Amino acid sequence: ELVELINPQGLILKIKVFEKDLPKISVNQNVTVFTNGNANNKLKAKIITKGNSILEDGSTEVIAKLLNTNTHELVNGLYINALIDLDNIDAFTLPADAVVSFEGKNYVFEQKSQEKFLLVEVETGNTFQESIAIVNAEVLLNKKIVNKGAYALLMALKNKVEE
Repeated sequence: ELVELINPQGLILKIKVFEKDLPKISVNQNVTVFTNGNANNKLKAKIITKGNSILEDGSTEVIAKLLNTNTHELVNGLYINALIDLDNIDAFTLPADAVVSFEGKNYVFEQKSQEKFLLVEVETGNTFQESIAIVNAEVLLNKKIVNKGAYALLMALKNKVEE
């Protein structure tokens, strides 16, 4: 049980947040909630308090107040999905298909010419949707980076080396 509607009259939600994510949560943070049955009907909420103890399963409870008035489909005990807005972080990103892992390290390919590529080691950060943050982006400045097909290039390179 990750989210539970605990008071349909007061429009209060109880959200389970795991210990590792707790430092990212604060009072007044925005929350988007929706049911599995109607994922297109997004409801807005705001965190009003967060727990101060960790439960046996490594989680704590966060309480949020629904802001929408269109909540007729919500009933006590209903499971819902909650997306908590975190602070936006500026980051240099590349499409996830541009990054390849090989022997425990992450790489991208710099295109030197039409058929010449150079493997460049990168340090990756968080992944969001189809993008991945590059922590050491300064090594990629002023370079033409291949945006997709890094795995195929790695396999072609590896096959040439093994021949």
